[in-house]
Amino acid sequence: MKFEAFFKKYDEFLAKENKDIPFAIDCYLRVCNDVMFEQIRFCETGAYTSTSFEEVNERVYGNPEVMSYYLHGLMVSRYLWHHHYAILKFFYANIGKYSAGVRNVLEAGGGHGI
Repeated sequence: MKFEAFFKKYDEFLAKENKDIPFAIDCYLRVCNDVMFEQIRFCETGAYTSTSFEEVNERVYGNPEVMSYYLHGLMVSRYLWHHHYAILKFFYANIGKYSAGVRNVLEAGGGHGI
């Protein structure tokens, strides 16, 4: 049920940007390709392709084209990757317990996009 509600809202969001679900799926596949490339390179060399935040910032975070597909790809991965789905389920199950009386939140990204 939450899956359908999420994708309904996400589809509405995409429509406002003149995009659609096939666009989001393409973004997801690009993220999968990037992750697989990084895993293969790490297995081959024992090192990450970037060795500093500056490199990653230039190649990914500071690159609007990459960030666009990356963020949309992560959005789809919430339901297609087991560990992202487990994180999402944890938040759904626990946010109410920990949010009573909370007025402000500092979000510190954990790398998974949620």
